[in-house]
Amino acid sequence: MQKNESSKMHRVRNAKLQRWIAVWGILGLSVLYSGCSKPGVDYAPVSGRITIDGAAIEGARIVLVPDQQVAEGAQPVASGTTDADGRFVLKTLTPEKELVDGAVVGPNRATVATQIVELNDRGAERVIRKEMLGPEYTNGGKLSVDVPAAGLDALELNLQGK
Repeated sequence: MQKNESSKMHRVRNAKLQRWIAVWGILGLSVLYSGCSKPGVDYAPVSGRITIDGAAIEGARIVLVPDQQVAEGAQPVASGTTDADGRFVLKTLTPEKELVDGAVVGPNRATVATQIVELNDRGAERVIRKEMLGPEYTNGGKLSVDVPAAGLDALELNLQGK
């Protein structure tokens, strides 16, 4: 009978240990998956159209970066590329390395670049299209976009070429 009681106590201790490990494991995973974002980082859908001197531009790349630091370490970066009609839809790479639709809600610095470069067989760059915009657009100094919580579905950027 003592053997049975000893075996039963051993099972109870093992069950308690397993519960303890499970609780701490779940807590650990919660902390791990909570990421490094500050609370309150919200994303909203953003789409629109880019024109240069009134004409749609295909293959232009738009990038939005929040004006304020919204996460520890790497900041979320929204980007998109225009189609033949100059239209784009933004997606954001979050600090947790997830791709989400839209951009960070609030004020963002925007850059637009039109240069297209390809690599040849030997890895050397070849310019397919030269940059059509000045540094005021390509370095993030002139453009800002305030993304509302409801998002933007018709953002129009009418830019002046070089």
